[in-house]
Amino acid sequence: MLAAERQRKVRSLGAEDALARDEDLVTSTVFGLLSYLPRGRGLGALFQTLVGDHPPTEAVSLTFWPEDSGTEPDVVLETQHAIVLIEAKLDAPFGSNQLGREWLWLLRRVKQREAAAAAQAEESPRLMIVTITRRPLGDVELRRRISADLLELRSVLPGPTENEVRATTWHEIADLILQSRSTELEAHADTILDDLDYFLRSRGLREPPFDAWPMPPRRWPDCPLWYVGAESV
Repeated sequence: MLAAERQRKVRSLGAEDALARDEDLVTSTVFGLLSYLPRGRGLGALFQTLVGDHPPTEAVSLTFWPEDSGTEPDVVLETQHAIVLIEAKLDAPFGSNQLGREWLWLLRRVKQREAAAAAQAEESPRLMIVTITRRPLGDVELRRRISADLLELRSVLPGPTENEVRATTWHEIADLILQSRSTELEAHADTILDDLDYFLRSRGLREPPFDAWPMPPRRWPDCPLWYVGAESV
């Protein structure tokens, strides 16, 4: 699909084109390409940045849209020691109580892992909920929204701590993967990164969002101009 698009075999994909703005296409393409990279360059590098103390060469499993109890996060990344739930957005708003429902999804998944870990005398996995948006959201705002959702859902379960949330952007993800490109990469890895760079640039996600130049506040006249003209006659 990307090869055909790059050779202009796919119809024009402008900024307003529905396909170019489709969240599922962006999510599946970006994370799909990352999964093809060596562990230390793709999902492993991303996981290490999000979680922190994680060896980038550890295997990371990738699951798209896992559904549970009517809730379907976009991406779930898992290792032996941690679970990361990712909700990816472009310009659409979050759904009704979406972040709260996904936090509860993550807690259920951790419970399942804890039961398996107890049987094997392993430590409980760490958990994290991550949002990827076009424009910055911020960790504080992410926690606030999850807490508000849980309140509306009448959940008695605690919300995430500071270390269990991460609000990032598409251009930050792009910088993480692409800014340290090396000429020593194998040919297949360099080709994957080139496709990823093209895809993100074609969707306007490679650079920080541009919200237009600041405009001075508009001052309206005290009364309509037509009324002023009538009075002066």
